[in-house]
Amino acid sequence: MEIEIVSGKQPKPIRLGLYGTDGSGKSTFFKDGLFLDLEGGLGEIDTESINLVNAKLEDVIDALKYVYQYHKKIKRKMIVVDSLDWLEKMIFQSVCDAKGVESIEDIGYGKGYTFALSHWKNFLQGLDALRELGFTIGLIAHSEIVRVEDPRLDPYDRHDLKLHKKVRGLIREWCDVVAFVSPEIFTSKSGDKFGVAKFTPTATGRRIMHLSEQPTFEAKSRLSLPDTLPLEWNAFQSAVESARGENVTNNNE
Repeated sequence: MEIEIVSGKQPKPIRLGLYGTDGSGKSTFFKDGLFLDLEGGLGEIDTESINLVNAKLEDVIDALKYVYQYHKKIKRKMIVVDSLDWLEKMIFQSVCDAKGVESIEDIGYGKGYTFALSHWKNFLQGLDALRELGFTIGLIAHSEIVRVEDPRLDPYDRHDLKLHKKVRGLIREWCDVVAFVSPEIFTSKSGDKFGVAKFTPTATGRRIMHLSEQPTFEAKSRLSLPDTLPLEWNAFQSAVESARGENVTNNNE
């Protein structure tokens, strides 16, 4: 291997993981991308997709190879995986088929999840190959409430990716940005009860993407992005460009 020293910033297309509850607008956010449709929930969205509903893991990998081979003919330079939850089911089934068992738990000693992790790494390597060709990567997942055991604190609950705990860590590490989607909610004081203030939540109807980790949810960003943004692709792209210093006019020119 030839060693090469690289200096300065080397920006690449973003790897964005977006997770939240059903119907929160995650797929609509990515509507300008090319979907790997594993769920079949895109019927009301005007977009392009590769139908992988009821497919096997091998079919998903073939779809990545197809995009790689014909990338020059593909106009939409964003690949969206919808969703990671369903991909995990395919990976578990692939492991079970290879080991001749009905459930991944039947393999014992947690080995099934270790085998699954190797499939995940292979899949992410395929996405990285597409990223090198100029594709932005969008990963969609549902959310679940998980228990956090921190020796510094009492146990508490938070929203996280609806994936096996080993995979959650892998996806968070791989992504440049992980955002939690939730309704925008304000609280207002509605009175007192036995000397304790009561607050009433009010939803605005807007969807917000949270980009900074909080005790109530997992999030991250390798860029200096705002803590929250409206769930709109243009708003997110503008924030990324601003963080990278792109499209900024030099006053000395």
